Amino acid sequence: MYRIVTFGKCFADPTAIRIIRVLLQTPITISELQEVLLLDRHTIDLRLTKLREAGLVKTKQQGRWLNYSISADALPIVQKVLHSFYDDVKWDPKCLADEERLKQLRNAN
Repeated sequence: MYRIVTFGKCFADPTAIRIIRVLLQTPITISELQEVLLLDRHTIDLRLTKLREAGLVKTKQQGRWLNYSISADALPIVQKVLHSFYDDVKWDPKCLADEERLKQLRNAN
């Protein structure tokens, strides 16, 4: 029961949705998420912890960094939920700005 409640809370949190949208595009570190979302590490870390508890996010160690990505098991449901609210999320000013900063970050690397 805890997992489904945590899952629901993740989709009720605008910051978690922004993180999910980024993770759907690419695996990413917390430092990179900070650059893309313009949020502090603590805020992002709290959301990532909840996303992991809900089974939505997985981590992979690469050298000294942890890369975060959407769990393969959760991918279909995450896509379905976001698709249901596509217009609300797609045209959100913060989400549009996140996408632009993510493009810039990836082009710089």
